Amino acid sequence: MLLRSTNFLIVGFTSVMLVACRGDKAPSRADSTASSAQAVTSSVPLPVNTGWEEIQAGPALLLGVEDNPAMASVVKPMLNDSLLAREPALNTDSLSGMSVELFGRTGLIGSAQVASAVAPNAGEGCIAWPMMTLSGAGPKAWQVGFRKGFVTPLPLDSLEGMTPADSMSVTSDLARLASAVPAEGDTSFQGLPFSVRKAYRATSGQQQLLIGDIVRKINEEANPREEHLLLIAERPRSGSQYSTVFHSRATGSEEQVRTTDVLAAGRFVNGGRILLVVSFGYENGNRVALIERMTDSQWRISWRSAYTGC
Repeated sequence: MLLRSTNFLIVGFTSVMLVACRGDKAPSRADSTASSAQAVTSSVPLPVNTGWEEIQAGPALLLGVEDNPAMASVVKPMLNDSLLAREPALNTDSLSGMSVELFGRTGLIGSAQVASAVAPNAGEGCIAWPMMTLSGAGPKAWQVGFRKGFVTPLPLDSLEGMTPADSMSVTSDLARLASAVPAEGDTSFQGLPFSVRKAYRATSGQQQLLIGDIVRKINEEANPREEHLLLIAERPRSGSQYSTVFHSRATGSEEQVRTTDVLAAGRFVNGGRILLVVSFGYENGNRVALIERMTDSQWRISWRSAYTGC
């Protein structure tokens, strides 16, 4: 299971679309406890409209397990927070034998077959996705898995692997774009410098994508706070200026603020939409989400998983 951790196209783009997401909060402990106490009327939770499209993305999303590429956490995408809390022992037998492709930020890592279920390693009072072993997975670490044939990879170039000149150009572009995003929420961060925590680039056809995880900090000894901005920008391959097409901002205390980790990028075979898989990390847990390019210059969070953690 992934823990909290320390990224596309534009045709005739003439305007900037900014999309702010405010629905990525961890559920309260009280809500989770109350949900667990409710009577269960069926042995299998009924699916809800979470935004996941099975015909496009497959029956489940796999998450890599740190230090063990032959294991996977199985995200049941049609469950929301309350349904997962009521039904912690999810049956995954239907996935046994399914061929999957495993992705990371660099693209396709390998392929495997889903094998057998194992008990999840969750602490008392915590919620975790079921776990299954993989047959044929190589030794290389991977981040997410989809049913074979459903997603093609889109490799991401990370800031760490860029030349010094490219790194400087990317960080300058992201700082410029971040400064133009309208101020929201806590105005205490206005005027503070931006720091690029993570950055990625990708090219698809004649378009280029820039993804940034950008941070501002208030270093007050009694109340240190942080602002995290996930920003996506596009430009034509022959263009010189990126334009922001998506942003999602989170602010809070240093210990509790939501963080974002970009896990992989790709394109759905059915429909051709480009997607990012991201993990939203909280103080004691996380949830996974898909951010999709719906139309020219229009991106949005299309699906969020249920929250897992303590």
